[in-house]
Amino acid sequence: MLYLIKMIIAVVAIFGLSAMADSDEDAHQTWQSAFNSSEEQKYVASNFSGFPVLEIEPDIQKQAGIKAESLTKTQLRSETIAYGEVVDLKPLLKVRSEYLNAAANFSIAEANLQQAKQNLSRVRGLHKNQAISTKKLQAQETLWQSANAEHKARYYQLQAIEESAILSWGAILSQWLLNPETQQFSDLIKQQHTLLQITLPPDDQLPEDTETIYVSTSGNRDDAKPVQLFSAAPHTDDVFQGETYYFRAAYKIRTGMHLTAWIPQQQLNSGYIIPETAVLRYLGLYYVYVKLDSEHFVRKQLPVLQKKQQAYFSETEFDPGQELVVQGAQMLLSEELRGLIPDEDDDD
Repeated sequence: MLYLIKMIIAVVAIFGLSAMADSDEDAHQTWQSAFNSSEEQKYVASNFSGFPVLEIEPDIQKQAGIKAESLTKTQLRSETIAYGEVVDLKPLLKVRSEYLNAAANFSIAEANLQQAKQNLSRVRGLHKNQAISTKKLQAQETLWQSANAEHKARYYQLQAIEESAILSWGAILSQWLLNPETQQFSDLIKQQHTLLQITLPPDDQLPEDTETIYVSTSGNRDDAKPVQLFSAAPHTDDVFQGETYYFRAAYKIRTGMHLTAWIPQQQLNSGYIIPETAVLRYLGLYYVYVKLDSEHFVRKQLPVLQKKQQAYFSETEFDPGQELVVQGAQMLLSEELRGLIPDEDDDD
């Protein structure tokens, strides 16, 4: 029965523990050797966070590679999560082609109208001097009216494409799209930059001072890169019914890829930057080990964490100057769980 209990606890320790810090095999063997050879190692009952306190002599800590660092309180903007995707440029290219073709036709119509005006002015002068007949004047006036009607039709066609583009893509993106000289749209076409549409959660608002947010194709905050806001999008997403915005990434992301976005909020929160190596995940919860003094350690739960690059931000309170274990936390948890296994001589 004791053997079975040990096996169950061992399985829980292996599969329930997922540490953000890596511990190599040699360090783990050193740890086990140090603890197995120490007659002084023991657990001290405590009410601290409901977890037992580990008492570990300094020389054993050194052998096991346990390191702790003090915490410094700081302020950090909280972040909300949103989702988006890379915008396909093909529909924009189609609109751009239609617009440039319409613009060329308008230029031709404008030139024809100017020519018709000059011809009409010349013929009127000749008719005034009775050099040509009224019939020829009327014919020239008809040509001018036809050129004027064509000019108006081409203008309205150009205007309709422009207005449709603004309704579909917004004023700023349409300006990039319809201006053949704009560098911004050229960068998008050359895939030097990427156009993104980010959709906020329902009822969320983009902070007024937002200029930069962070996006990742993997959903991992550590992989997130900055992108720049340039305009609101006129249409919402078909799936996520929230406000939408266009952002520009100064690097290439493949068309159609889905994105996770982290949006800094205006509110500043007080808390601590905790190294990734200090944080343990055990049975779906997050923990750190606090160093109480030179020989005592205890596990502490972190209810809420905000992922940062290679670290976490926690609003959990700690005592001033308190130290966290930043190396060897996984070993401490393994030893804590090992202490829960009854001795073989215990018949109960």
